[in-house]
Amino acid sequence: MLLKILVVDDSRAVRKLIVSSLSRLDIAEFEFIEAEDGTDGLKVLDDGPVDLILLDWHMPRMGGSELVAEVRKRPETREIPIIMVTVESSVGKVVEAMDILGVDAFVSKPFTPAEMCARTEPLLQGVIARRLAPPPSRGFLGRLFNGLRGR
Repeated sequence: MLLKILVVDDSRAVRKLIVSSLSRLDIAEFEFIEAEDGTDGLKVLDDGPVDLILLDWHMPRMGGSELVAEVRKRPETREIPIIMVTVESSVGKVVEAMDILGVDAFVSKPFTPAEMCARTEPLLQGVIARRLAPPPSRGFLGRLFNGLRGR
């Protein structure tokens, strides 16, 4: 299975470290798409779907918080898991990122490859599980079954 991962950070070195870290995961094949800021990240999303977004908070032109807001308001991108990777590490910023902005995980810089993989793998496993789930059934029995499954 091929998973597309969008890495948005104004530091090329950080983007490369994220890609290198996640390349160690053996749960799927990955295609990494890199962007230098939120504006470029939105262009990537306009070109087609991705399975996961990792992004920095502070970037020129469009920062991470603005990109998250845009992703969450679009119906076609609303459900994409997002990981904020940033030097911001105060409890207030973590709460803001997760509760207010709606990111799914938070990784503080500097990070180790093991830490990056530990935060990312559960979200990727969720993406894989959703892809492998059978399509929703139609009719009365389908509605009943999907209701029991929480859909």
